[in-house]
Amino acid sequence: MGSDKGRSRAIGAALGTVALALFLPNLARPDRAYFDEVYYTDAARRLAAGHSLVNTEHPPLAKAIMAAGIKLFGDTPFGWRLFSAVAGALCVVALFAICRRILGRDRPAAVATGFALVNFLLFVQSRIAMLDIFMAALLLSGTAVLFAAWQSRRTATIALAGALMGAATACKWGAAPFIALACLALLIAGTRRWHASLALGTVSLAAYFLAFLPGFVVRHDPLTLSQLLPRQLEMYRAQTQTYPPHTYQSPAWSWPLDLRPIWYLYEPVDGVWRAVLLVGNPVVFWAGLAAVLGCLALGVMRRSPTLLAPAGLWLASYGVLLLIPKKIGFLYYYLLPSLFLGLAIVALAEALRRRWVAEALLVAAALVFAYYYPALSAAPLEGPLAFKRYALLPGWP
Repeated sequence: MGSDKGRSRAIGAALGTVALALFLPNLARPDRAYFDEVYYTDAARRLAAGHSLVNTEHPPLAKAIMAAGIKLFGDTPFGWRLFSAVAGALCVVALFAICRRILGRDRPAAVATGFALVNFLLFVQSRIAMLDIFMAALLLSGTAVLFAAWQSRRTATIALAGALMGAATACKWGAAPFIALACLALLIAGTRRWHASLALGTVSLAAYFLAFLPGFVVRHDPLTLSQLLPRQLEMYRAQTQTYPPHTYQSPAWSWPLDLRPIWYLYEPVDGVWRAVLLVGNPVVFWAGLAAVLGCLALGVMRRSPTLLAPAGLWLASYGVLLLIPKKIGFLYYYLLPSLFLGLAIVALAEALRRRWVAEALLVAAALVFAYYYPALSAAPLEGPLAFKRYALLPGWP
């Protein structure tokens, strides 16, 4: 048993290392803030300089992590984005732990995690200074810890899961419903788990508010206790306000279908045309969606937790997006649900004893990733009309 755990940890670490090696090259290009980086890098820069928080639409933790990157590596694109790459690698490690727990073996868990490595959304969000990758990394880590603690009934371990989920919420409020779902799942598991549910909820709330602590000790315009709760109301109002229409907005129902990509960047940089395209890997998105439906149907027929778990994780993480009262939506909101698609593909293939199907789909997804890589990574393109090479569907810009 000990050797099995050691091998699994080594595989998880290796996958995380591969992810980091994939995310880091050309990280500092473009050499200026682009897309929503313009908001978050400004907030991080002010935090690093000892000023109070700006961009009060969101909690402070992700921006504080970016500020740490600026303090350590300078106010440069590499400094802004480095910890996004680290968070993306952490997503991969945590996802492998979740897949290993559900599938029960290293090989299928590694294949399922391989789909995340060629998931365009994970790749692009791991290379830009935005909030979602930090929220996803902490939520997946909290979920992995919670899965590990499920049978042990160790309140301390469940509290750790709560701390991670609370920290995820301190990056972006979109994580909050997952805490409620985790508490509910613990209660449904049995009356003896009420104390675990209480620990998870209490610690997550404490971790959330602890993220505001640095705001009390900044040199310029520090936060006060009397401002802390009104700040939460201010964030709620900002989250639920009506925004003017955006060129790249899209409704939540369209995200699993991969209908509306976003050009984060498409312009000349350093004398050549470069792009950063946020779009789903069509192999992962479409095969994964079919696999989720297959896992759900077959899982109900067989009463199989191994099949129902991937479907449940996807449905929960996507369903939360449908319930959040945001007035405008974008494809990058779908980051977390998209990471469970590979798990569904592998779980269904294993249940049908067609392991080769999952492995063939992974190869196909990797080939598609290689084809799109220049448009995902700000590599040089042929010219201003190069976007036509990547317009797979009529709605793709």
